[in-house]
Amino acid sequence: MCQSDITPGSCLLYIIVEGTAGCIPFKAQYLVNNLADNANPGDNADPGLGFKDVDFFGQVCLPDDRKKVNLRAIFDVCLSVPCVAPKSVVGEIATVKPPYYGFDANIFASLLVTEKLYVVVKDEVAVYTTPNTLSCTNGGFTSNCKTE
Repeated sequence: MCQSDITPGSCLLYIIVEGTAGCIPFKAQYLVNNLADNANPGDNADPGLGFKDVDFFGQVCLPDDRKKVNLRAIFDVCLSVPCVAPKSVVGEIATVKPPYYGFDANIFASLLVTEKLYVVVKDEVAVYTTPNTLSCTNGGFTSNCKTE
């Protein structure tokens, strides 16, 4: 089985960094518009975090006597940001009032996506009992077996 070119995405993902600039403590945040680098060259679009499309491949063993099975995929996503490296000095952002300060930085991130694929087979189950040993009343079962 192979799934290819799956573009990773995010919704309202913020990277928040706390530290010091010199001796001044700060807290900065960056809204990640997308995880993938799907901006066209020459555009001024945010390139995101630059992750490439994800591919999944592997063997799936299916029962050979079935014509139809249900597949369920569960994805586990882990995004880590081990480093944020400033590439400019801290400066006042003139377009924001009251005055806020900001800086440009490189964000180093890693993305780990694992997929678990479940095969669900629906089948009837037959239960055989000795006659007159089970009785059903009010939705419950009682046993007529004699124990010594």
